[in-house]
Amino acid sequence: MRGQPDYGMYAPKEVTASISDMGEVAARLGSIVIYDKRGDVVDFDNFEEPVLRWRIDAGLPETIQFNSLYPRSGSQCLRLYADGVGSDPMIYSNISILGSSRLGFEVSFNNLSGTTDLQFYNQFYSGTHLLRAGIKVDRLNSLLYIRDAADNWVLYQDLIKLTSPCYYTMKYVVDFSTGYYVRVMFGKLEYDASTIQCYSMVSVAAPQIGRIIQLVTKAAAAGVVDIDDFVQTQAEP
Repeated sequence: MRGQPDYGMYAPKEVTASISDMGEVAARLGSIVIYDKRGDVVDFDNFEEPVLRWRIDAGLPETIQFNSLYPRSGSQCLRLYADGVGSDPMIYSNISILGSSRLGFEVSFNNLSGTTDLQFYNQFYSGTHLLRAGIKVDRLNSLLYIRDAADNWVLYQDLIKLTSPCYYTMKYVVDFSTGYYVRVMFGKLEYDASTIQCYSMVSVAAPQIGRIIQLVTKAAAAGVVDIDDFVQTQAEP
């Protein structure tokens, strides 16, 4: 006979406690998926590998490089550096369309300069349309923006005062089958975004999902951000 007695996993124990949540087991073993465990993880990047899995859109004097000073997990993160107005380093990657169109996008950041904004967005190509969604952080004013149906960044929420160095995690969920956001999360806060529509336009580009992280300068001064622990999910509730 093998297995466990009835209710064995949930039975009281004298010394230790049983764990019935497999997501918690993974977290205790070092998974980076510890912020919001809803949805099925389909891709993640902890930026620990020696080769960057993302494409780079940045020319001099911008730099994009691994950095071991401020990792959120593991031994390194990815630092984006910009030098003045118009210097907007960006990383991006594309994956194929998934079985579910209800997708979640999560990333953590640290040391975001007040002279820059951090943009985190994606482009969903269905084969007939392009849909664009995302969120933006204004560190100087502690503001969170969302990409709306007119393809503009519009003020979404006032945030608590942001400090540095300190890692913040943010996530947004979009149902691309309807073209509406589901929710936006920042730190301990969660917002219902189900009434907000994302941008849509006709496009015959091949079906794919683009993920973009960009540091955008807004002053004639250098700026920096450290990013770590990107997570993408599908089948979000």
